[in-house]
Parts: sequence; structure tokens; C-alpha cells
Amino acid sequence: MNRLHKIQEWEANNPGYTFEHVFYTEKSNEVRKITGTVTVLKRKLVNGVKMNIPVKRKVRWDGYGRCYSGTGNFRRRDYDIHFQ
Repeated sequence: MNRLHKIQEWEANNPGYTFEHVFYTEKSNEVRKITGTVTVLKRKLVNGVKMNIPVKRKVRWDGYGRCYSGTGNFRRRDYDIHFQ
């Protein structure tokens, strides 16, 4: 559904991501944009052994729950938030 969601809906449907800053619209509690981080596994070489290391990646969500890279306009569909 294409409508802006309230902060209570964002908190109820959050699958474990970290929200750092919430931008609101002029209407009460409608979210325009959220910035935050998601945890991803990155393959690194540690002492000659390849390991999966959890790292934080900066992302942002628009008011509809679509996720984008924190530094550009690259879409990150794996981290979208789906509202019921």
C-alpha cells in the first residue's frame, strides 16, 4: 500500500534493524525518512583463514519502507520493511 506509515507501525514491523534518526512530515507521527544501520556478514581474511565477520552498513528507508544505501541512491531490496 502506497501511504506513509506512522512510527508505531515502523516499530512493530522492525525485523531487528537499528534506527538512528527519524524524519517526520508536518502531520503527526508520519515518517518521511529514517536513517539507520543493518548488520551484514562480510568475508574477511583473518590469520590466513576466511571468516564471515558481522559489520554494520549505513542505510536509509523512505516513508514507504523501501531501503536505500546510506551514501547513494542504490536500492537495497533485501532490507525493505514490509507492512501488513
